[in-house]
Parts: sequence; structure tokens; C-alpha cells
Amino acid sequence: MVGALRLAPAPRSRRFGTGCDALAYRRWLIARGWNAITDELAGREIDRRLNAGEKIVCIELPYLEEEQEMPW
Repeated sequence: MVGALRLAPAPRSRRFGTGCDALAYRRWLIARGWNAITDELAGREIDRRLNAGEKIVCIELPYLEEEQEMPW
């Protein structure tokens, strides 16, 4: 099984210092959910390949930052 994907800590608002604004927190929660789904699906694929007899399994996951232009 794949180890948990690392996610940055919840964002902090510059305006309030220690708190975070609702939109940034919501985005963080959504990203955390997608990371959990991706981790589970990658783990299943790795297990499937290992059970099929592959000795080494590698899965590459593309990553786009919000500022990057979509490749399609």
C-alpha cells in the first residue's frame, strides 16, 4: 500500500495571523480529500500489479499548481 501523500498544513490568513479565511480552508479541505482518494486508488493499483507478479511498480502522478496553465 502507498504511504499517505503529504499535504501542506492548513493555510493561515495574512490578515489575522493565526486564523485562516473560510475560502482558503475550504480549498485545503478539498485538496486533502482528493489526496486521500488518489492515495487509495494508487494503493489499489500497486497492489493489483504486485499480485499480478510485477516485481517493481511505479505510478507517476502529474501535479499542476493553480498558477500553471492547463496542458490541454
